[in-house]
Amino acid sequence: MMKKYVLLCIVLIASVSCTDWFQPLPLPQNARNFRLISTCNVASVVTSDDFEEATLPFYFDNQASVKSDISFSNEQRRAGNSSLKFSLTSLNRKPAPNNYVTKSEVSMYRSDTDTTEVWYGFSLFMPGSSMKNDAYPILFMQWHANYQGYPGGFSYRIPIIFMTIQPNNTIQVIYGSASEAPTAWSQLSSNRSTAKTVGKVVFDEWVDYVVHIRFAPTTNKGILQMWQNGTQLLNDRNMPLGYKNGKPYWKFGLNCFTGSASHTDKALYVDQLRYGNQDACYDAVAPSGTDGLFKPMK
Repeated sequence: MMKKYVLLCIVLIASVSCTDWFQPLPLPQNARNFRLISTCNVASVVTSDDFEEATLPFYFDNQASVKSDISFSNEQRRAGNSSLKFSLTSLNRKPAPNNYVTKSEVSMYRSDTDTTEVWYGFSLFMPGSSMKNDAYPILFMQWHANYQGYPGGFSYRIPIIFMTIQPNNTIQVIYGSASEAPTAWSQLSSNRSTAKTVGKVVFDEWVDYVVHIRFAPTTNKGILQMWQNGTQLLNDRNMPLGYKNGKPYWKFGLNCFTGSASHTDKALYVDQLRYGNQDACYDAVAPSGTDGLFKPMK
């Protein structure tokens, strides 16, 4: 009986071509619940935070106009028991002469990491009731040049890269380079700055993002790639990107002009944050469940 079984197995294997034999199995219908084993170094993920603790990690700096506008919340969560919530409320806003800017955001910086090339993964929940069809752009992601404690500190306030929600509910990404980190918009020349509409905002559900950046302010080796739920929104390469004398760091949350906004109150939820160094890759930082984990990224 055993000989017949072995012979049957040999016949079955021989009847399948090498090409067919190595074809990957079809993904299950509930593929969003599975993680793919990372194809890059596990140690490349420097930071991983699901915001289950009630305090901000040491590498976050609360830069909200009102510190209590940043909190841990179980109102919306991508996984686990809580997420990080950014709020702007009418009670916590200063008067808005001249369209005053108010913020509910954190900066993130790891001094032990080379920030020349980095990978980010995170999930966002944007309530449509507080953000959809706003009369003025909402700034929710920024990459700046210098961090507090680094020479120059926060004096360089014009971001290298920033993402906004436009009044027509599209996502606009603006990025560029300069020989010196500018302190005024007038210092950014048109040939060093690019603005692209990359997709539509998805409201009232968790949306997974992956961002890959290689800063190269003095050469044409810069890279800026973005994915939304596994679909690539932006793939820009072979360009200068960054400020020559600035060490990049990340800021995220809400940065809004209160005088022109349609919605008095705003909220943004962030969960499943992953931060990787130059040895990371898409599947190392993507939030668990992103369909894009199963797509080869080059």
